[in-house]
Amino acid sequence: MQTRPISWSPRLAAGGAVKSLVSVWKIMPSPQGGADIEYAVDFTMNSRSMQFLLSGMFDLAVRKVMGAFEERARMLYGPPPAAA
Repeated sequence: MQTRPISWSPRLAAGGAVKSLVSVWKIMPSPQGGADIEYAVDFTMNSRSMQFLLSGMFDLAVRKVMGAFEERARMLYGPPPAAA
C-alpha cells in the first residue's frame, strides 16, 4: 500500500488561445483509511475577455473531472470509509 503522498502536475504547452494550463493532483493517505485527493487547475488565456468568459466554466469543468474521478474510484475500490 502506498503510504507517501503522490503529486502529478501535467502542463499544457502554450499556443493558440491558451497561454498556460496547469493541473495539479495530490493524493495523500488519509488517517481514516483510504486517500485524500486534492485537484487544482490554473489557466491563463491570451485574451483577457476570453479569460473572463471561461473562468466560470473552468470551475464547473473541475467539479465534473473530480466527480468522475470519485465515481471511478468508488467502482474500483468501493465506498469511502465511514466518517468517525
